[in-house]
Amino acid sequence: MRQLTTVRLVARPPLPGDADALVAIFRHPGVACWFWGRLPDDDDIATMLARDREHWREHGFGRWYWAERGSEEVVAKCGPRFKVVEGTEELSMHWTVRPDRHRRGIAAEAVEAAVTDAFQQVGCASLVAIAHVDNRASQALAERTGFHRERRVRDHGEPCVLFRRYNEASASLNASSSPSSIE
Repeated sequence: MRQLTTVRLVARPPLPGDADALVAIFRHPGVACWFWGRLPDDDDIATMLARDREHWREHGFGRWYWAERGSEEVVAKCGPRFKVVEGTEELSMHWTVRPDRHRRGIAAEAVEAAVTDAFQQVGCASLVAIAHVDNRASQALAERTGFHRERRVRDHGEPCVLFRRYNEASASLNASSSPSSIE
């Protein structure tokens, strides 16, 4: 099974038994408000896990499930997934950290590793991140991890901000292969 590692974290694709880990992350009012506007029920959790697993099966990448090193306990979910944003298919980066691990830098560490992996393994030109207009913490994290505010969008009917991060390696390859206009 493919893994990503950072100084403090180990990530792996989702497993069939990860529902309890998702409950620990998403069944908290401070987290659930950004996704459902209510606490997710067992069907919401099962659907999320099934979608994450299906994306991995179809594409060979997706949302990673992150544990602190030395632990099998999932403390975050972070990674890219295809998503249609206002009629355009984008590769969308997502991050959510278990509430008892907030404010420890886990999200930033996972985002950096997941972005690097997406650019290297998927070879995409850019990634987007979407944060609710009132979710200042996610907006700040997007900016801290190199995403730039692009525009307002609606996601699931909610007002959000779309951020984008470009693959610098892809941009430099395109620039070096483009004919120069200087003579």
